[in-house]
Order: sequence, then structure tokens, then C-alpha cells
Amino acid sequence: MRTKAMATVATAAVCSTGFAASADAKGYDLWTATKITDGKAHGYGNVTFPAAKRFHVKGRINDICDGDGYGAYIEFKINFRGGGYARNLRKDTEGCKAGGKGYEFGHKFPKRIKSVGITVAEIDADTGELGDFKRKLIKR
Repeated sequence: MRTKAMATVATAAVCSTGFAASADAKGYDLWTATKITDGKAHGYGNVTFPAAKRFHVKGRINDICDGDGYGAYIEFKINFRGGGYARNLRKDTEGCKAGGKGYEFGHKFPKRIKSVGITVAEIDADTGELGDFKRKLIKR
């Protein structure tokens, strides 16, 4: 999961805004460790599934750092029943500003959604080097 790969994911991201979330929210609160870098990444929010083929996400990604040159990235991998997936990437790469960046998006797909995998990671924008990361799987 390097920067080039995540940039491709961002380019191919499938998203649109404005979906009303009527289903029960399933939360996530992911912090990276400090084993590889001194900084941390923090991603948190909620995923809802208003229908079998729809999902909605709202949250924040925050680069909590010491100026280590790594940015905070959060990737959503939407897994479909019967195979296949779509991805969406959000990031906070504007230095060590408090609060991070908010995001909200959703989409309707032609296939039923099985789960959403969430990965929060620190990645060096210059080298593409992967730092610490944390994952969670949210089932529909």
C-alpha cells in the first residue's frame, strides 16, 4: 500500500455526496502506532448501509505528527457479495494542523455490499514508504 498505489485508488475512487444515512451507524476509531514513525494517524467516523447496495461514510482523518514527513491516509475498500470491490481514499497531508480533514461520501452500486474495510496509514509523500497502519472490517 504505497503512495503510487493509493494515488491510483484515489483516481479510481467511486463516490458521491448527499446520501442520507437512515441505517444504524457502525463506528470506527483507528490510531496508528509509533513503531515505524514517531507521528500518528487518526481516522474516525461512521459507516451506514441505508440499503443492500448503498453505503454512506462520514468522518475525519488527522495527521498527528512531529513533522516527520509522513501524511495520514484513510482507505475504504467496499467489498461486494460474489466478489469484486471498489475503493475510496481520503488524506490529510497538509502538515501538523490540528483537527485534520473531514469527509463525507456515499454511493449506490449495482451489486450488494458485503463489507467495508478501513485502513488508516502513514505514508511518506516523497518516497511512498509505508509507515504504521491500522485496519478494521465493518460488515453490513
